[in-house]
Amino acid sequence: MPDPDDVASTLAEWRQNLGRPSILATQSERRADAERIARKAVAALEAVLKLHTPRQSVVRHICKRHGAGIGTTRTMTAAEWRDEVDACPDCIKQPTTICAHCENIRICDDEWPCPTCVAITTTLTRGGGDD
Repeated sequence: MPDPDDVASTLAEWRQNLGRPSILATQSERRADAERIARKAVAALEAVLKLHTPRQSVVRHICKRHGAGIGTTRTMTAAEWRDEVDACPDCIKQPTTICAHCENIRICDDEWPCPTCVAITTTLTRGGGDD
């Protein structure tokens, strides 16, 4: 895994190179440098967005009868319990869309789009980061 300090210094270097191109570099060198930075930035964004994809899920609001079994010894398997909950008219099953990556690492598991996708798409579509 890359060192966060290395990533931060790479981003700082990119900002500097894009913001104040060297007067010693030729126009074609500056263009090639900008294109290299753009290709790497696009690849990095695509890699992040490939992780953060929507996935269909079900949020279960458990009735008192089924909620009482949580944390206690049950005589049924988790799959059997889930099937019973799904069949129960008092338990509410609400289909939802979640972020597959955020669910795996246990953050914002009931949100789509997740905060990562919102930050990236907001910056890209509203021109953020130009300042």
